[in-house]
Amino acid sequence: MNKDRSWIEIDQDHLRHNYVQLKKMIKRDTTIIAVVKSNAYGHGFSLIVPYLESLGIKHFAVATLDEAIYLRNLGIKGEILILGYTALQQKELLLSYDLSQTVYSYDYACQLAKGTKVHIKIDTGMHRLGIDHDDLEQLDKIISLADLQIKGVFSHLASSELLDDWHDSYNIMQLERFAKVHDYLKDRLPLSTLYHILASYGLINYPQYQFNCVRCGMLFYGFLSSEDPQLAKRLDMQPVLSLKSRIAQIKKIKEGEYVGYDNRYQAKEDIMVAVIPIGYYDGIVRSLSNTHHQILINGKPCEIIGNICMDQLMVDVSNVACHTNDEACLIGEQLSAEKMAKHAGCLTNELLSRLSLRNVRMLK
Repeated sequence: MNKDRSWIEIDQDHLRHNYVQLKKMIKRDTTIIAVVKSNAYGHGFSLIVPYLESLGIKHFAVATLDEAIYLRNLGIKGEILILGYTALQQKELLLSYDLSQTVYSYDYACQLAKGTKVHIKIDTGMHRLGIDHDDLEQLDKIISLADLQIKGVFSHLASSELLDDWHDSYNIMQLERFAKVHDYLKDRLPLSTLYHILASYGLINYPQYQFNCVRCGMLFYGFLSSEDPQLAKRLDMQPVLSLKSRIAQIKKIKEGEYVGYDNRYQAKEDIMVAVIPIGYYDGIVRSLSNTHHQILINGKPCEIIGNICMDQLMVDVSNVACHTNDEACLIGEQLSAEKMAKHAGCLTNELLSRLSLRNVRMLK
């Protein structure tokens, strides 16, 4: 694979480091489900998931049937849980690829193929997919279905990263609701059943509610949903992903001339502009335009100017010694994905998961 346009570098040493740090956060008998949906949060299935399995991870979670099948075709042998909806027309594929499906209603459960592995989703207050936490009659009907293999029961916190009084009380309410479901089911289901409600922020903020399983995504990848230097330092996680491109052309722009679509940037003096062949299709969201966001060229910060294009963007390199084909770093070194997401007005999770497949993924 060539570094010919834009590319993503994956640091597996950092991934291993994060796994070691994560193991320190959980009880010895707690099972980890690695959440690898959305192309491993934009990092790349093929570079992340087999390596995690080699480290000892035996359970993975994805969003869709297609993602699950892709992992099986990669050779992944562990459990693969589909967190989202799978059309009943495709239910036989759950069996043929030995996948676990989220069940969120009795009617849906009844229509799955005999022998399907499932995790039951409980709605404790987020109000997406799930059986209401106090609908014990529906729960009883599902666990009485002899045709299903119930492997887990889970829920999801709506605001686990928010710890003000109101959100903290809401989080605790959800956790206690799930605890009651756990207590109700623990003698009705096999001892091996996995119970999980904590994702990454849940584990950070409410580790006492681990039950016997946690789901972790962003902690593996070494980023937070938003900038929080103190928390990042305390967790000692290392970013796994770097995003790079290179200079396609350098040109002189005279004072008063405009750069980019819609004439949004006007040069206040003569400047040098570098054109970088990466744009919003690649994942550099257009909302970063004209926000004073900087990238690094030869280790020097350079401001993005003008509107970001679908396949290109422009930066002011007036104060940097650089040449055509020099590397440009957009995420990595001193440029965090959290900072880029902040300037873009989105979550880090959103930013990274939107990095397109046009960016070649390779090991660092």
